[in-house]
Amino acid sequence: MEGSSFPGTELGVPSSGDPEHLLVEHTGFWNSTMLKRTFAEDDVHRILAIQARPSHPDSLRWVFTPFGSYTSKSEAPLSIPTILPGPVHYLVWKKPRAADLKCNVASSWINWQSQSGASSILRNDRGETLLHSSRAYANPVSEIHAALLSLLWAVESMMHLRQRRVIFEFSLAGLRDALSLPESYPQFLCLFEDLQSMLNRMDSWCLCLVSPTENRASESIARSVTRDNRSQSYVAQNGPVWLTTILQADAMGTL
Repeated sequence: MEGSSFPGTELGVPSSGDPEHLLVEHTGFWNSTMLKRTFAEDDVHRILAIQARPSHPDSLRWVFTPFGSYTSKSEAPLSIPTILPGPVHYLVWKKPRAADLKCNVASSWINWQSQSGASSILRNDRGETLLHSSRAYANPVSEIHAALLSLLWAVESMMHLRQRRVIFEFSLAGLRDALSLPESYPQFLCLFEDLQSMLNRMDSWCLCLVSPTENRASESIARSVTRDNRSQSYVAQNGPVWLTTILQADAMGTL
């Protein structure tokens, strides 16, 4: 990485450096063959659901490698036009690939005068809940600030637990926007730098915007912090008993 650029400005796509190879020549349609060669199957469906806009200037985005990761370890930076301009979702939580873990992250923010809630749930490729966590933060100045603190804490927790292959999912579009354009949030520069430093030490990682239904278990924990005025921070094995029904439904891929 050069300077203070956030890792989302670099990505690894094992193909030519020209983003137009992903489009059918002289059209605005995706080249499904090239997409399948370049991205994981699940991600191809996400991309095909997005309207390609080749006439628009390129923008730097968090995009997938073939392994489903937004990685900071890529050697060649590449700019792809609007791969992930907004949320493209599945309806239910999806299990990660074998050998990967998925950490759903959420936050709950009321106003700058109140504490915010942060939460995370870590699950494996069988849908089993390995651990969950909850934390309160005093007086974050905005919803994005609260979400960034929550994500940072989740990544830090994974580092302490020696987990190096993790997919981090969140459902706040504003957080995705902040991660894509960190220069627009200079007040959070130290948080961006800390996040970048920790992600750079992971073997494989992914930051992904998902729907609230995919993130519902973690969001329920975060809301309980602000709703019930909980201030105790903890990391516990398995999932909370009161979320058993939702966690079981997630594992089975049902609502």
